[in-house]
Amino acid sequence: MLRLAEDIVWPVTAVDGEADPCADSFALDEVGCVLLFALRDWVRDSPSRQCWASPAASSGSR
Repeated sequence: MLRLAEDIVWPVTAVDGEADPCADSFALDEVGCVLLFALRDWVRDSPSRQCWASPAASSGSR
């Protein structure tokens, strides 16, 4: 899901080097960056990732 979001969001929200940039284009770029960073954090901290941890790794925290 994260890879799909990156493939869609980066090209759509990135500031085009050939176009005349304006405040709206920079705001859209920042919205895209914030969205992707939030998705990366969500994937990294997702509880579903923890279920794949080895039993030895999870038993050390008890």
